[in-house]
Amino acid sequence: ESVTIVAEFGVVLHSNDGGRSFQSQPSNVDKTLFGVYFADAMRGWAVGMESTMIATTDGGATWAPVAVKSPPGFS
Repeated sequence: ESVTIVAEFGVVLHSNDGGRSFQSQPSNVDKTLFGVYFADAMRGWAVGMESTMIATTDGGATWAPVAVKSPPGFS
């Protein structure tokens, strides 16, 4: 079973063995991430503080920032 978790400082960890071991995946962000969703085995998104969003199209091997407009009153 594949598992991906996200955490503070842009940390993304991935496991292919149900969580027995994890490998770090570079996120290219330094903000806290608090949610991750995969639509299928390849396409996923993670979200975090200050309107941070990153996306992957290769199962999490690489992540790229997604431009997200900040809500009114935030910068």
